[in-house]
Amino acid sequence: MKNRKAKTEDFDKLIDIRIRAMKPSLEKVGRFDKNRATERFRNSFIPEKTIIATKKDEILGFYMITMCEEHIFLNHLYVEPKFQNNGIGKMLLEQIKEIAIEHNKSIELEALKQSLANDFYCKNGFKKIGESDFDNLYHWEQV
Repeated sequence: MKNRKAKTEDFDKLIDIRIRAMKPSLEKVGRFDKNRATERFRNSFIPEKTIIATKKDEILGFYMITMCEEHIFLNHLYVEPKFQNNGIGKMLLEQIKEIAIEHNKSIELEALKQSLANDFYCKNGFKKIGESDFDNLYHWEQV
């Protein structure tokens, strides 16, 4: 697995992965709307903050982080659905944790309440610290 920074022209491939990864969870809560999902991602996508994991030129997954004063905010973490449950998400999350440790910061993120991602984050050391109407807020810090 190799990492590279995203480019503007990666948008279509990344939104496709995001939509396919999120669709089952969004359908569970009756909130799947491809156009809204595309626009939300378009409005938040910053290529220079996005890391893409590849193998033989195929995108395995990607993440985007924002450095805040006291923490790193994990804006996006998605794994191509056909590669899920193979440890790729955990490897990407470990990379993000290494960045946090290097900068002496914690990590915060939001996950859709009905998403399987909630279990994933809890199993990887994140603690739920709040919630909104649709999302759970999580926090991680090095021990």
